[in-house]
Amino acid sequence: MILFCRFVGFGAGRRQCPGELLARTRIFLLMASILQKFNIIPVGKIPEDDVRKFKMGILLEVPEVSARFVYRH
Repeated sequence: MILFCRFVGFGAGRRQCPGELLARTRIFLLMASILQKFNIIPVGKIPEDDVRKFKMGILLEVPEVSARFVYRH
């Protein structure tokens, strides 16, 4: 997911968030835990993954996606 690497939601330069490293590691652990415990099944149409077609604002507006999370036994 290359888009995540270019995200500037934590600011940059002098005004950069001091908790960015902690937040990024926690997000990684949360996502790894979810992927380990659930099968994620898309519901409906999967949007195109070309980020150039996303609506641009202050941040990219990602198309809405529905998914079903099925617990792995």
